[in-house]
Amino acid sequence: MLKSLIMVFQSFIGVNAADKPTNILLVTVDDMNWDSVGAFGNNIKDITPHIDRIASEGTKYKRAYVAASNCAPSRVAIQTGLYPQQSGARGFFYINDDKTPTIATELKANGFFTGVINKSTDTNPSPDTNKYWDFRSGFNKVAKYSAKGFGEKSADFFSQVKQNKQPFYLVVNIADPHKPNFNDPKATNKGADVHAPSRIIAESEVTIPSFYLSFRQ
Repeated sequence: MLKSLIMVFQSFIGVNAADKPTNILLVTVDDMNWDSVGAFGNNIKDITPHIDRIASEGTKYKRAYVAASNCAPSRVAIQTGLYPQQSGARGFFYINDDKTPTIATELKANGFFTGVINKSTDTNPSPDTNKYWDFRSGFNKVAKYSAKGFGEKSADFFSQVKQNKQPFYLVVNIADPHKPNFNDPKATNKGADVHAPSRIIAESEVTIPSFYLSFRQ
């Protein structure tokens, strides 16, 4: 799998000096089901208009599956091209592997300015973050639910890219819709509700899967 990933990213890097490298932005979203997006069948009006626009202009993958059911092993799998049982990254801990190449190390070695916003510790196989990222930025507690905060940190990254005049690889790990949810007592107690969603979806707009109803009964 890693060889396949390297072949794909070689097309971004360029096979010779005359080729212009392509900038790469990778966005991950915590705890969001695939059909929560309008482009993949969600019937709630305007729930993901920007993602839907990008999907309409690009390629949709209908047989893409996560390598693990929790986030950290999935992120390491994306970066290394290895399944959790191959890399050893099965949970929320470092495997202290600084020898396995990742997308970030390969692109960085080829002149890319690399960056990660949020959850940088869940994205690397080893704790040596400088090995992977030229730019690293996180959040304190509930600020990770702030859309404005992600925008500001991304702007900081792109400012450095412009100054350095390098192609870039940026990974943005968005916390929403990870629990606690808006207007949930846990969210209120933690102060997360100060970052209100752009629109509150009414219960009548949501179709509850039949398997969930059966489970609750």
